[in-house]
Amino acid sequence: MDEMSRDGRSASIPSLEVRFTLGLVFLTLLVINAGGWILYGRAREYMESMSRKRLLSVAGTVATELDRSEVFSFAPGDEREEDYLLLRDRLAEIRDRAELDNVFLFAPYLGSLIDTRPEVAIGEETPVVDIDAPSMAPLWRGEPVALPVHEIEGERFQSAFVPVFEGSELRAVVGVDASAEFLRDLDLVREGLYGTALLSVILASGLGAFVHRSARRLVQLQGEIQDAERLASLGTLTAGLAHEIRNPLAIIRGSAELLAEEGKTGGEAGAFAAHIVEEVDRLSEVLDHFLDFAKPSRLRIEKADLVRLVRETAERAAPELRQRGVRLTAAAPDGDLPVSMDRERIAQVLLNLVWNSRDAIGESGGEVEIAVERRRRPRPAAILFGGGRWAAGWAEVRVADDGPGIPESARGKLFDPFFTTKEKGTGLGLSIVHG
Repeated sequence: MDEMSRDGRSASIPSLEVRFTLGLVFLTLLVINAGGWILYGRAREYMESMSRKRLLSVAGTVATELDRSEVFSFAPGDEREEDYLLLRDRLAEIRDRAELDNVFLFAPYLGSLIDTRPEVAIGEETPVVDIDAPSMAPLWRGEPVALPVHEIEGERFQSAFVPVFEGSELRAVVGVDASAEFLRDLDLVREGLYGTALLSVILASGLGAFVHRSARRLVQLQGEIQDAERLASLGTLTAGLAHEIRNPLAIIRGSAELLAEEGKTGGEAGAFAAHIVEEVDRLSEVLDHFLDFAKPSRLRIEKADLVRLVRETAERAAPELRQRGVRLTAAAPDGDLPVSMDRERIAQVLLNLVWNSRDAIGESGGEVEIAVERRRRPRPAAILFGGGRWAAGWAEVRVADDGPGIPESARGKLFDPFFTTKEKGTGLGLSIVHG
């Protein structure tokens, strides 16, 4: 299920343009990989085809130039006869000239007639040739046969056979073997294609994840911009409304104070008047929050002592916290700590955080601490974060309390305008801090 933003907008895209771009990238990677495999297959097929043609040509030449009566006259035990040795040497010369592994003749079902390998005797069976195999069937019809690349004892070979007929009888078969190690270079290409395919998968996955995150972030930013525009309009309206409300509130408060003056009003009427003053003060505080939230964020950056500001904030807030049984402490380094900041806004931020801590602790009492620390970064990072200048350090301010903490369900909404867990909260304190 798609995540939904605060106002119900779907937080999932990608848009049509993003999907099209991503699809185009994936299609390009697919075409590149498919094209590579197609070229590899065609190159292998072409090389095997050329090798088959060469082997058939050599075998055909041997079958044509062969003295058949001489070959068929050899019998087992003639391996040392001069005629046999001369013919074997001629075949060995053809083998070497054509860069083959072997040239041989055999009679179907009768075994070897002559073989360039000296260890093969006349009449010895040729174990690698099955004359009855379906692939050898064309020989019986007088057609040459070229076998695909096959492997023998870990080495790849390619073989071709040409039939030798006497009349209508298949008397012998000329065979030639050649190494197929010419495919070794193609093996490197194949391994490269596997690597390219794996890299493409990784690249596509990474790109897809990046685009997905970027798209989601874009939707989030669009939502934030719309929220900002809506809040800007609301802020303008709120500012005008707050100014219109202030004057009547001031009159109501003044009148309630007059009614509550000692000696003029007593009993329940005096209590009601005091309650009116209290509620008017609360409404004034709410209006202050709205006005602060609606103000344009124009910062006045200047050098100011952060330690002094923290101590002044603590002194200002301490009396009210003591009335609630809350102890406020300020932990700061000795001496001055000049930093570039908008002093008034930082003071407001600290006060808002302190008031939040006060409210979180409640009536049971507790402790709030404002701590200031100097921080330093290594020189390379200092130059990086300082925009090329020496920016060796910064200051960190923490406001901590011993209250119950922030509920897990509320942590993602802390800085959302108007979100509050308090019964009488405005939900703008932390929004102002964040802004």
